[in-house]
Amino acid sequence: MLFGRRDSGGGGTSSPPSLDDICTMLNRLELKYRAFPDKKAITLIFEAKNGDVELFILVDQEKAIVYIAVVRYLEIPPYHPRIEEIMRKLMELNWKLSLGKLEWDSSDGEVRLSYAFTTEDGVGQRALGVAIGYLVSAADNHILELRQLVDGHLQGIRRNLPEFRQAAGALIGDGEQQYCAIASLRIGRAGAQWGQSQHHGCQQGVANVAPPPAGSDSGHYTLSPLLMCIRFCVGVLLVLRSFPA
Repeated sequence: MLFGRRDSGGGGTSSPPSLDDICTMLNRLELKYRAFPDKKAITLIFEAKNGDVELFILVDQEKAIVYIAVVRYLEIPPYHPRIEEIMRKLMELNWKLSLGKLEWDSSDGEVRLSYAFTTEDGVGQRALGVAIGYLVSAADNHILELRQLVDGHLQGIRRNLPEFRQAAGALIGDGEQQYCAIASLRIGRAGAQWGQSQHHGCQQGVANVAPPPAGSDSGHYTLSPLLMCIRFCVGVLLVLRSFPA
């Protein structure tokens, strides 16, 4: 998928291109896009073999830089149970890529496949097309193995759902389930990381328990953390019911 092959040699600029210049090249390459002049950016969507690929182009004429990236390529939160193995795989792919690099944002887990090049001497239409085509092809070629690596741990969660439902039901009973459903917790990422959230929830429950007032029954105080954890388990159970059995 090398769009630059459509270019007969014409087109391009001899100085840092503007957003309009890049749009003109994309038109000549017969690519559909959407431009955002206020942000100096362009978005494109390609229908690849293994799914759609969303591309983002940022044109900085003042700094003479064009940044191209496959955005939202993957989502890998920093607390992923296989984070070290995934990062090692991404670095191995970085070594093999002829063009571009994989980037990871630890704040939201987004992974991008990007390429930036300077344009102080201009940019050719064919070079732009080749860069776009290479990034789209590389993203599509590696997405299946990366998804399997990132989402593989969910298979174990799904296999253990029946046992989890049975154990939680026996622990809390139907009446407690109905009561705790009102205070069920939000489980981020569709419950994929419920194990870590469970640990955090129990710690939070303990931290929020105030010391018993003088003369009160200390037994109530010692049971509060347990009740908080039980209620959390109920919240997790309700969320996990959305998964197929």
